[in-house]
Formats: sequence, C-alpha cells, structure tokens
Amino acid sequence: MCDPSSKWSGAVAADCSEGYEVVGSKCIHRYTGGYLTYDAAATYCTQHFGRLPVLKDCASFTDVTSYVNDGYSTDFNNGYWLGATNGTLTNVWQWSDGAAVQMGAPYWAMVS
Repeated sequence: MCDPSSKWSGAVAADCSEGYEVVGSKCIHRYTGGYLTYDAAATYCTQHFGRLPVLKDCASFTDVTSYVNDGYSTDFNNGYWLGATNGTLTNVWQWSDGAAVQMGAPYWAMVS
C-alpha cells in the first residue's frame, strides 16, 4: 500500500494519481502482487511516486484499517506495511518523516 508523495494530506478524488484510490483524506495504491518485505514495499512505493502510508491521527488510521480489512481482498493475508519503523539506534518507532508514532490504544491494541 502506497501513499503518493505529492498528495500526503488532504486528498480528494480528483487529486489522486492514476492507480490510486481515495481512502479518507489519503490517496492509496494497493499492491496486489503478493508479499513484500518492508524494504521491498518501501522501494516499490518510491518507484510508483509514493511512500508507505504515514498515519498520524485516528481518522486516517481508521480509514486505512477499514480499507485494508475490506472483507473481500485476497491480498489481505499478505499483510500491509505502514511507513513506520523502529530501526533507529534508540529502538523508538518513528514515521518515515521522522515524527514519533503514537503508541497504545486506540492505535495499537491486542484484539482478543
């Protein structure tokens, strides 16, 4: 799943590039070619003029989660990557733009 680099916020249908769909306030491209590692997914997005999605608020998180869990996608089992990593020396989760990832509920929680 990619978020086009030229449309990182406030997207509307007319603003999405070809191959991207409006998901809430973002334009999203769904990769349907099977499983990719995080690095391969990031590279794929870059090659398609985007980046892995950065979700800094509950509305964006809910929109993208609903899109991913659409109930009919055969690619659901392959999973999806977001643009966050804990690859820094301090092991702190950060979005690809350097902002801290909000931790805990309502963003990340165990589902029973």
